[in-house]
Amino acid sequence: MAVIAGLAPVLGGSCSVVSAVNNEKCTSSAECRASFGLLWQCSEDSGLCEEIELHARCQGLPNPATDALENYPPDLFTSGTSHSDTIVIGTMFDQTPDVGDEVLIRAAELAVKQANEERNGERGLDDRLFGVVHCRYDEAFAGDNLTEEEATAEIAKFLAEDLGVVAIVGPGTSSTATVTYNTVKDAGTPIISPSATSESLTTIDGAAKSDSNPGQFWRTVGGDLQTGATMAEVLVENGSSNVVVLHVDDEFGRGLAQTLQTSLAELGGQAALYPYTNTADVTSKTIDLEVLEWDELVFVAAAVEEVVAFIDAAGTRISMDAGSVYATRPLLLSDAASNDSVISGTISTPGVKELFMAGLIRIVVPAADDSTTTFSKFFASMQSEYDLPAGAESYSAQTYDAAWMALYGVAWAQYQHDGDFSGDNIARGLRKLTAEGVAITSVEPTNWEYVRGEFKAGRAINIQGATGDLDYDPVTEETQTELAVKTIQQVGEEWQIVDE
Repeated sequence: MAVIAGLAPVLGGSCSVVSAVNNEKCTSSAECRASFGLLWQCSEDSGLCEEIELHARCQGLPNPATDALENYPPDLFTSGTSHSDTIVIGTMFDQTPDVGDEVLIRAAELAVKQANEERNGERGLDDRLFGVVHCRYDEAFAGDNLTEEEATAEIAKFLAEDLGVVAIVGPGTSSTATVTYNTVKDAGTPIISPSATSESLTTIDGAAKSDSNPGQFWRTVGGDLQTGATMAEVLVENGSSNVVVLHVDDEFGRGLAQTLQTSLAELGGQAALYPYTNTADVTSKTIDLEVLEWDELVFVAAAVEEVVAFIDAAGTRISMDAGSVYATRPLLLSDAASNDSVISGTISTPGVKELFMAGLIRIVVPAADDSTTTFSKFFASMQSEYDLPAGAESYSAQTYDAAWMALYGVAWAQYQHDGDFSGDNIARGLRKLTAEGVAITSVEPTNWEYVRGEFKAGRAINIQGATGDLDYDPVTEETQTELAVKTIQQVGEEWQIVDE
């Protein structure tokens, strides 16, 4: 435990570990951060500034050169007061090795780095730098035994209350987004998810929003009403009217499955729903469904591990019986399957290569418009900065847009609310990103100065992200998403996820 001169070490009474206390009175955590650094807060109990430790789940990502965990800038929490006025956003994603969200996390970091680039003698926002702290909620983390839900709540509280971040980019799933909102709603911290699609999130922060009552939860992806309707259309076009749906038993899975069921019924088909609770349940239900009569099976998963379990189980059935329905009937998978880890994690399982060779797997996934210059510039920047492939179906473009949106919201609060970065003021800025009759402004670093100039003048802008057009409804604060249908095919000697 480090002791700073003139400060006394104490044991904290909250989940945050307190390492030192300053003996001068404080009235806000902002005062403490300005005086001592980002890891200081004002204690409600003592009225004194307390130094806290950076949460073990918020240590950042490995530096490719040194393997040391880092946030951005790398000295964000280690340089005393040099970053005391840095404006910090938080990210919340899965960092499970090989199957986690590294490309999404780096996409958010890229936006922050680009906003900090020097232009006309200034960096960041009026020479105040931006920083980003990367937190993880996955159960692969070795530092504790928290469930995903418990970890999500803990790091959301840490980001919103202990660090006082101005916004959260993420989390990646509907269930973690729900937990995050319920944890930080009183703090008012804006949440911008690139991939949480559950329809229940549309009204989680109220049914009708306005400038006087802006929403706290935002996303750069459309909801599951659109996805379910599209999946139903894909099924009918494929001649599948009698469908079984194997879905994860959570808010996302139930919502999408029920939406698909309703949409398919409207098109003259029927869908029977079969929920699963874990990967072992996926395996057993995949075996059970083999004996039923169906035209097509739809698999709705929330995580790559669940897709791997399904593909493994189907492949194993084929290896045991070449006439298995999994070798002869089509399979329609949700977006979690659009991950190269699905292929690498299953291809060695007996029967999986035969499953892929049958060509019966299709995947419906939200896709960025990769024909735009904005996406091309984003893709090139991800390659040059991190050597990462930011595919149009990876949610990386949606994450990049989400991070820039957070920065735009902060800029609006800076110029129109005298630098008061309250959640409502930032959300009001998010409502200024769609404007009818206004020329398109692409989300890229060269337009950062223009956006700030428009916001200084109190004018709204009309953004096009790396994702594509981001037209937000002023009442629901929802956008729509282009959807793509993918297949798994052999390209040369490799199996790849490609356009249908």
